Amino acid sequence: MDGFASQQDEGYSEAPLNQPLAPPPSLKLRDISGASSGLAATSGSNLPEWLMRHISTLSLRDKTNLAMALLSDLPTGVVVQVVEQLNPRLYIDFIRCLPVEVCLKILGYLDPVSLIHVAMACHAWYEVASDRRLWQALAGRPR
Repeated sequence: MDGFASQQDEGYSEAPLNQPLAPPPSLKLRDISGASSGLAATSGSNLPEWLMRHISTLSLRDKTNLAMALLSDLPTGVVVQVVEQLNPRLYIDFIRCLPVEVCLKILGYLDPVSLIHVAMACHAWYEVASDRRLWQALAGRPR
């Protein structure tokens, strides 16, 4: 997936999704690379103190709207960097996180064709999906 997120397609553009008016000079925010792109960051967290003070008081809906507004104002390349940083939080590979016995129990609910597809996903999944105990249990199932 890492290579997929950085591939450019025909519609790729570094231009933000929206083209808002320039923010007032008092508002600057540092983008991922640290270059100034709007809201001037202050100390430690690279976010203005007033924002850090008030962000916890926002509702989930307001936080979502703020995040979407910020993302739509960023160049596509920076959005790709944000997505790459979010991937570990969004896509948890249970095969690598859970004990083998638990993975075998989960994969034991699959039919043979689905299990073969799982084995083709990646090397770690192949190792678990190729376990002898899993295939022995499948062989003993009624058809």
